[in-house]
Amino acid sequence: EMAAGQSSSEEGNPAVLSDVILTDPAELEGAFVTDPLAVDPFAKVSWMIEHQGAFKLRWDWIILIFVIYNAIYVPYSVAFVETELVRVVVINYIIDALFLVDICFSFCTTYKDETSNGIVYHPTLVFKNYFFSLRFVVDLAATFPFELLLMSLDSAEMTPLQRLLIKAIKCIRLLRLGKVFQKLKTSERLKRFMFGFRLCAFIL
Repeated sequence: EMAAGQSSSEEGNPAVLSDVILTDPAELEGAFVTDPLAVDPFAKVSWMIEHQGAFKLRWDWIILIFVIYNAIYVPYSVAFVETELVRVVVINYIIDALFLVDICFSFCTTYKDETSNGIVYHPTLVFKNYFFSLRFVVDLAATFPFELLLMSLDSAEMTPLQRLLIKAIKCIRLLRLGKVFQKLKTSERLKRFMFGFRLCAFIL
């Protein structure tokens, strides 16, 4: 009777969530899935950004242009600019906002699984892959406005060393250059662009 009761309860259960991977999406409806791999991680999700899609490639080029701008302007401003113009400050904060948007995009951008060579679309796996990576730490450190925390201090009471520290903290933004080096590995067009850029800088 106990065996019969167990068999009947199993028949009445719409989904068994032990070690069985459910392949029928209808069986997952209303079920509590504890293992994210119980859902196919390679199944396409319409709102996810494809890492090799046209939109992502164009967006990466926009971000790279601002990264190169930072690589030129930040050292110059630290060395030679005493007081920045208001419009320049506004432009820099707009650029910081774009980098923050880029971080948000990274949380919903697919990635290639090195083991299976498949493209992972599962939102939870994509989020964890970026959040627990060194890339997220670097992006966050390069975007967070650390200098605003120090600028909140009374400027009249600051020593020259403190003023220099506030300016030097801006150099953290140079961590964004990692995006350029990462892109150099895969983009022949960027390699030609950087060669021309270095050539112009050498001539000047």
